[in-house]
Amino acid sequence: MANQLSTTTGYEQLSVVFETPGPHLGLGYHLDFRPALIEPDRIVFESRPDARFLNLAGSVHGGYAAALLDTVMGCAVHARLGAGQGYATLDLRVSYYRPIMLEHAPIRAEGRVAHLGRRYAFAEGEVRDATGQVCAAATATLHIA
Repeated sequence: MANQLSTTTGYEQLSVVFETPGPHLGLGYHLDFRPALIEPDRIVFESRPDARFLNLAGSVHGGYAAALLDTVMGCAVHARLGAGQGYATLDLRVSYYRPIMLEHAPIRAEGRVAHLGRRYAFAEGEVRDATGQVCAAATATLHIA
């Protein structure tokens, strides 16, 4: 796998992930994030959180939305990287607008690249519930290595 990472672009790597059925590796596996759309400048994941992720108020914990946003924004940047390049999130700013409720699942998160430089990238994203309402939005700064 390491050799493949050094010889394929980020978009090519993500295309394989998006085309491969079944569970995926990492945090997204444990949180049930499913790839829904890959484009050069836009990534969409879908998820159906369950009772494991509820807070005491009965809504989905904000950390779930933050993890989903970090994932889609990171993947959006990753899709623009060349062979052998990687990234790391330096800063993640999340704004919460309304609670994510289980009855409004599935939720969809979209990540976009706002700017891609040689050393840093800036991304933006949002989470919408099944009614189309924006529940959370975020921006991120990522380091390109």
